[in-house]
Amino acid sequence: MKTNNLKILLTAMSAAKANALPIESALFLTKDGFLRSTVEQNIYCRPADFPEGMPAVYCVELKRFKDLLPSGSVEVLPILPATPEKFAFLMGRAKYEGENLHHIDDAPDHQIIGVEKKSLRLPADVLIKSLKFVGNDDLRPAMQGVNIRKVAASVAIEATDAHRLIQTIIPAEDTGEEFSYIIPPNTLKVLASSKPNGEILINATEDARRISLSWTDQYGNGWGVDTLPIDAIYPNIEAVMPDLSSLKSAKVSPSKWVEALKVAEKGSNPVTKQVHVNGRITAEDLEYNTAFSVPSPDETGIDAHFNASILGFCFSMMDGEDVRLHYNPENKARAVVLTDGLSKVLCMPVVVKP
Repeated sequence: MKTNNLKILLTAMSAAKANALPIESALFLTKDGFLRSTVEQNIYCRPADFPEGMPAVYCVELKRFKDLLPSGSVEVLPILPATPEKFAFLMGRAKYEGENLHHIDDAPDHQIIGVEKKSLRLPADVLIKSLKFVGNDDLRPAMQGVNIRKVAASVAIEATDAHRLIQTIIPAEDTGEEFSYIIPPNTLKVLASSKPNGEILINATEDARRISLSWTDQYGNGWGVDTLPIDAIYPNIEAVMPDLSSLKSAKVSPSKWVEALKVAEKGSNPVTKQVHVNGRITAEDLEYNTAFSVPSPDETGIDAHFNASILGFCFSMMDGEDVRLHYNPENKARAVVLTDGLSKVLCMPVVVKP
């Protein structure tokens, strides 16, 4: 196996958190490739240069495999059915054999779900971007994952931590089905670490109670993750994401926001690390005695403070020039909305003056 393949393999296989169970610290070698099994998911990879002829299942400690990984390639010797004890990993001068390599009679089930009715092809880069918007609050488990929602002829990919939100609408075939599930963050971390190339295929069981993701990375290695969705109800994003046609809005040049963020993010005082919008876009840093203030369109009637770190993150994730202030007169909701192609990012204020 080539060095690039091994680095991606170990990085992605290690991306998912594991408990203290012995099986979760092991890397399995099967006739179909490498497998790591955790309580949450089964991670499978078949390297592009994986040899044929592996009739048995073996495992090796993941940490030991990483520690002995050389700078060069690793040779995987096919198992001879007549002499399975001769099987070994050869890594430079280090050799796995005997007690370091264990033959497993009862291997974990890593059967990836076959193509069923609930099958979607989605851009890998959109899912990876959405992962960066998820929360880490254990009291809000739904917000720790990325929500996939199929409605009519579109698929919505959504993620939020209650302060920032991203929604991407992907056109899809109208099959008459409507369903949704929340992909766990550990699954998407494996996807991101494996450097995927293009689209991924997501299959779900009929009740959407189990899902599998499969894709190919940039080196031609095949990947698959079989997992359980997060068992929670996702927030109603449609109620949060503004309808751009029904709310008061004003387009503001991105350069004005960038200049304000440069000032607001300098200091260490959390009170002044904010951008204030009230007819003007204002930021000040008392520690360095600097300030920035420019007029902004005031037809929205917005008066709110936005956290500079959260707002700066939202700008860093979007390349579009469409940045708008939005105000809902009915519930006085305020937000900054950035649009880039099929994606919209919403940044909520942290302090709102009535």
